[in-house]
Amino acid sequence: MKVEVLFFGVLRKRAGEARRPVVLDEVPATAGELRAALSKALPELGDLGSVAIAIGDELLGDSDRLSDTVAEVALLPPVSGG
Repeated sequence: MKVEVLFFGVLRKRAGEARRPVVLDEVPATAGELRAALSKALPELGDLGSVAIAIGDELLGDSDRLSDTVAEVALLPPVSGG
């Protein structure tokens, strides 16, 4: 399964790119499997435990499966403000 991962905020800076294709062994893969694959492939991203994974406007939990028709997945870092 191949998805295009879009990086936003500090993740974009750490990755050194705005997007990256990722191939996952499992079909369909879960959001957690994508998180683990990215942590292994791009350790410079740091701890991805608090990073939100989204498809369109829907946030996914680690056990949510990615459809085999998914083309893009966004990684959204936590946001703080005040």
